[in-house]
Amino acid sequence: MKNKLQKISLLSLALGYFLNIAVIWLNEIFDLPSLLLNSEATPINWNECLIETACMLFLFFTNAWFIKYLFSQIKLLEGLIPVCCICKKVCTPSKQWVPFETYIQNNSEAKCSHRICPECQITGE
Repeated sequence: MKNKLQKISLLSLALGYFLNIAVIWLNEIFDLPSLLLNSEATPINWNECLIETACMLFLFFTNAWFIKYLFSQIKLLEGLIPVCCICKKVCTPSKQWVPFETYIQNNSEAKCSHRICPECQITGE
């Protein structure tokens, strides 16, 4: 699931940057303000277009690296987790029953803290 989300994120990022670069080049070649707004025509400036494209590519690779980094920090618990309805222990893939807190700490970056919920505090359980 995580890899699929990462691929979708990177593909949508690439598509967005590709469309921006395409507009930059189309604007330079066809002088879009001149065509669409009947403004004064400007000459083609290839250097400006190349610099803008290089900036967009730099931003793309920076954002792509950041997305990959963020996804590397995510650890997902997926699927069904078998939990005992009486003692709340969790069955591991090796068929051992371990406390819920131990399972969460071993399979994620989360840490458990113990508190008493308001309902249990009132009833004294």
